[in-house]
Amino acid sequence: PPSKEAIAEAEAAEAEASEAKDAAAETGSASADTGATTPRVKPPGLDLTDEQKQAKIYKNLEKAKRALSQNPPDAETGIAEARAALAVNEKSLAAMLFLAHGNYIKGYFDKAEYVLSRAEKTPAGQSNAGLYFLYGLVYEATGREEKAESSYAKATSLNRNYKSALVNLGVYHIKNKRYRKAVELYERLTGPLGDKTAASWTNLGSAYRGLTAETGLPAGKKRKLLLKAENTFKRATTFDKKYGNAYYNLGVLYLDADPFPSAAGDMDTLRRLSQAKIYFEEYSRMPGADTKRAKEQMAVAQKLHDREKRIREKRKKREERRKKRENK
Repeated sequence: PPSKEAIAEAEAAEAEASEAKDAAAETGSASADTGATTPRVKPPGLDLTDEQKQAKIYKNLEKAKRALSQNPPDAETGIAEARAALAVNEKSLAAMLFLAHGNYIKGYFDKAEYVLSRAEKTPAGQSNAGLYFLYGLVYEATGREEKAESSYAKATSLNRNYKSALVNLGVYHIKNKRYRKAVELYERLTGPLGDKTAASWTNLGSAYRGLTAETGLPAGKKRKLLLKAENTFKRATTFDKKYGNAYYNLGVLYLDADPFPSAAGDMDTLRRLSQAKIYFEEYSRMPGADTKRAKEQMAVAQKLHDREKRIREKRKKREERRKKRENK
């Protein structure tokens, strides 16, 4: 960051330029009837020293960063501050990235992509992981998933510890059933990189569950993976109790895995299906939940639960009839 003195000088110069602009506007208004020529005003930044320019850019970038980091992000301020920085230095890579980010948030994907294409041509553009992460977001938002995945991969190749890019790249591994790669990626995220977000832990659980579908998988290994998935989904809920995907995935896990392992052997089928219903119900109460999908899954679990009860009742009656015959 520039010195405090440079920042102060830059602010003073900016204020002076603003005052000159206002004065020129007043002069132009007063002389409109006389035909006098209004003096031209230099744009802010032309009279600044290099150090003052850097100080001004730094100030604008800090404001842009704070605005875009808010929840929800203040895209308008982020864009305005990024443009102010570019007015001083049109080749500022950081300013371009903030401008692209602001446009992405506002849904101006074409603008964001155009700014990123300009940023990529700067000297440091092609070695900036954040640039390719933003490309990934834009491509994903516009349905170009192959380009999105390759952009996230590029970002992680430039910065192996870029958590956001790793999370998004892992999603594509899961979507394309590359479960081993997904497990490796999310285990590194949640382990050495210390990621404690519910999304990463839920995705790791999904990758474990995906591995259980491999053909020829030994029964013992499948049991371990199912238990890992269960524990990982539950761990996700401790990081964010309102993260609906973790509850939904627990419901799917109990619904699909038959038999499901437990400490005392295989979990009772009725208990397993009851667990599935409980987690689907929990999911349906979460913010942003797809209630229609939740109800459909609950209906499936209930149907299987009722069928299992009927099977047991019939089995019980058969056993009672058998005992009656033996006692005659």
